[in-house]
Amino acid sequence: MEIITDQLKLIPCTLKLVNDYGEQGYSFGNHVLESVQHLNSDYSQYGWGVWFVIEKQSNMLVGDMGYKGKPDHEQAVDIGYGILPAHQNKGYATEGAKALINWAFATNKVKKIKAHCLHDNGPSIKVLQKLGMTRIGIQGELIFWELSYAKEAAWRWENLLQIKK
Repeated sequence: MEIITDQLKLIPCTLKLVNDYGEQGYSFGNHVLESVQHLNSDYSQYGWGVWFVIEKQSNMLVGDMGYKGKPDHEQAVDIGYGILPAHQNKGYATEGAKALINWAFATNKVKKIKAHCLHDNGPSIKVLQKLGMTRIGIQGELIFWELSYAKEAAWRWENLLQIKK
C-alpha cells in the first residue's frame, strides 16, 4: 500500500523498509522501531503506525509520519510527523499529513484525528492550522489539537489523492 501526493510517496513502515533504508545510512528514532515491533506482533496495526515519507522527484526518504496506533473506542487516532531538517519548509509535513488524514477518514474507522505539539514549536503549529485542526487545550508546554470528520469533509474534496494497494 502507498499513498501518492503531488510531491510525495507515503509507505507504511515495515521491518524490510527499515532494514533497506538502514543499509543506505538512514538512522531511525525509537518510535520507528517500536512501530515495527507492534506490526510484527499484530499485523492489524499495518497503516496505523509510522509511514515513511519519500520525495517523489529524488526517491529520497525525507521523513516519517503516522499514527500512534489503531483507532480507539472513540474512533480517534493521534497523528505525528517529522521531516528531516534538510527537507523542511517545502510543505512536506502539511502535504503528507493531509494525505494520511484523508486515508484515515476513508477507512471509515476514524471520526477524529488528534495531535499535540510544544507551545513554542511555530512550524508545527502552522502545519496543524493548515490542516484545519482546532486547538482544544493546553497542558503544561503542550497544545492539544483535534480535527473531526465533519470539519475535514469540507476540504476533503479539494485534497483528493491516489491510494494504491
